[in-house]
Amino acid sequence: MSKLLIRGAGAVDIPKIMKIEQLCYDFPWVQSHFETALQQPNCMVMCLERENNIVGYFVALQIPDELHLLNITVNSQCHNQGYCHFMLDWLFAYSRCVSIKIMLLEVRPSNLVARHIYEKLGFKHIGTRKAYYPAKQGREDGFVMSKDI
Repeated sequence: MSKLLIRGAGAVDIPKIMKIEQLCYDFPWVQSHFETALQQPNCMVMCLERENNIVGYFVALQIPDELHLLNITVNSQCHNQGYCHFMLDWLFAYSRCVSIKIMLLEVRPSNLVARHIYEKLGFKHIGTRKAYYPAKQGREDGFVMSKDI
């Protein structure tokens, strides 16, 4: 794997992030979601770069003792190369450094690949948010998953 860098995103990165977001999801975040996240002092918007190209990103909300992963995405052209694990490992290390006790996220039940990654890394299904995500046929539930740090 070539050298990877996780760095804070800026407004200049939003068009590249949006391109990846729109390629990866049927119901992508809109640009204003990322712009708002960038302006929140307790929110991290981070890019994963390889050879000066953004190959992934994540958005996480930090509240006392807790980190809520709101979005983690790897460019679909870069799947199966360990980038999601790399970003999650970075988040685990960061969380330990700032005394985070638990990480939370939501995932679509139909997203078997993501669920497998989260379960492999120790996340547990702790609840369900009914009709949480938009879907082609109405709405899809969101599984709430947590991991003790």
